[in-house]
Order: sequence, then C-alpha cells, then structure tokens
Amino acid sequence: MKGLLHVLTVWALIGWPAYTQGGPENRGFTHKFIQSSNRGTNDMPLPVWHEQFSIQFNETTRIFVTKRTAGTWYYDALSAKEAIYRENGNGDRYCGSVHPFRQTPCLHVVTDGKRYLVFPELGECCMCCTAEMGCGVLSPTWLQGASFEGTTTIQGVTANKWRRDGLQPNYWYATADEAQVPLELDQMPNDFQTFWPKTFTKGPPGEQVFQLPNGCSPRCPLTSVCTFASTEAQEERQLRNVDGSAVA
Repeated sequence: MKGLLHVLTVWALIGWPAYTQGGPENRGFTHKFIQSSNRGTNDMPLPVWHEQFSIQFNETTRIFVTKRTAGTWYYDALSAKEAIYRENGNGDRYCGSVHPFRQTPCLHVVTDGKRYLVFPELGECCMCCTAEMGCGVLSPTWLQGASFEGTTTIQGVTANKWRRDGLQPNYWYATADEAQVPLELDQMPNDFQTFWPKTFTKGPPGEQVFQLPNGCSPRCPLTSVCTFASTEAQEERQLRNVDGSAVA
C-alpha cells in the first residue's frame, strides 16, 4: 500500500497533464517556426482565452508511458462550468489513477465549485476535489502575463505562440487573426493537445454536457490522485496567481 501511495504521489507531482517531450517535428504534423518576436511590447499580440466555447482535440500524455486519446472540451466561464471528455481516460492522471488498468472513457465535469470524474461506460462517478482546493474551472484570465514568442505554421495556417509558466512551461497557440481559434496547448513535458479549428464553436455549450449522473460518490478513491490534488493545485494557483483554476 505504501508503495502504491508513493507512486501516486510522484504522479501527482509531475505537473498538470502535459504532452510528449521533444521537438514538434516528432508529433506527426506540420509545425514550422517562421518568425521570432523582436517587436516592441506595444506591437505584440495579446492572447485571447474565449469565455465560452467547445472544441475537439487529440491528446498525447506521457507520465510513465505514452498514451493517446481524443476528446472534446466544453467551457463556460460565465456559468463557472467546464467539461472535458476523453475517449480513453487512462492517460489522464486523474482518471487513470481511479482506474489505472482500464481503457475506458472518462469525463471531467466542473460544476457548483466541484470537479467530478465520470466513467460513463462503467456507470461510475465520484467527486475529486473542489474549487477551494484549486480544482475549479480554468480561469479565463490564465493567459494574462503570457509572453509572445513569435509566429509559426500549424495545420497549414499561421498561428501566434505564447508562453505562460506555471509548474511547467505552457505554450499556447491560436490562429493569428482576430478570431484566435485554438490550435495547440503544450504543457511541457507531459501533456500535448492539438485542437481542430473546424470543430470550434464559440458560445455557451449545451447545458446537458455539464449534467451529472445520479448517485455520484462524494469522494473518489483514497488511492487516486484526487487525494493529492489539493496541495498541487494550490501551488499551481499561487504560481499563476489565479483563484481556483486547474488545467485538466
């Protein structure tokens, strides 16, 4: 039991879910850096984090082994609700710690100041942690203070790149136009998401995506990362100077 708890502690302290380490040339798509930023501060574009949206993504995580999945991110800062669905939750450090040996879909749902883990195929749901612990909706201001790092090409379109440090470097990419459609989020070194711009929908997601199943357990298993999430989330919140936010 002590050995398992030690492993889970290391897992929890690795950092917010992040993706494959190494150059973007190893990720199977075009990602050519074409311009570095040497402009004055007043000329640098500021990143926009949309207050309400939904978008599909592919994700690669590397914690102990490399895992890949696809999913959809639903976000509504105005209602303080968020849901992230993964076709296979095994690579997510939260979902994977509840069912480390199961390949099964998992859904993060943040509502009423609490983060739940839902396993729809297993008929399970548990409350992981709270906004007071640092597990609330990702703050819409989390990109404030990000440094502009230049322009690149992603999926054949021109993109702006910003860096916002937390427990690890976070690189955010969006289309280099007024729309600022999400393209990538690289939470180095162990969580990498590619967003598909044609699936981007600006505006409030349907309320049904935030609905919880009946009978959610008030607490996730003690052997899960949820047990350690509060300490790490509070450290991340202090580093970001953001209340109640977490990247999942």
